[in-house]
Amino acid sequence: LGLEKISVVTKGGPYNNEHGRGHGLQLGRLTGALFWQQEGKNYSHALRLAEDSDLSLDISHRKLNVGTPANTWYSKGHREWACKFQLNGDCTLSPAKNSAVCLGVKSGERTLSLVDRESENKLIFEDWTAKCPPPIFAQIR
Repeated sequence: LGLEKISVVTKGGPYNNEHGRGHGLQLGRLTGALFWQQEGKNYSHALRLAEDSDLSLDISHRKLNVGTPANTWYSKGHREWACKFQLNGDCTLSPAKNSAVCLGVKSGERTLSLVDRESENKLIFEDWTAKCPPPIFAQIR
């Protein structure tokens, strides 16, 4: 298995409506990496964009199943509604309410989405620190 250093970048958007605003997410070049800040405890925390802390990592419509895309989202006036995540022992990142899935990509695609934790397309966080998760991931191929 080889490891490749990649980053998460915005895709499409910005989306803006009466309920909130956000962006899609995909894998991209290291130079376009998004930086994240952890808010909360390691077993249940929000990941917020460093450049716009109202935006947090989210799972579309909170459908915590394999194949659901990840994005950034802000519900106007409700930062507390941010999706919560947990860092697993294998350095994958799962929604706090479903540790059977984690962030990854569908085969042949670059869009960030939920995959089974046993999938070869899961993303592995490198050099995780409590203050600021890095922008770089390692993808297992």
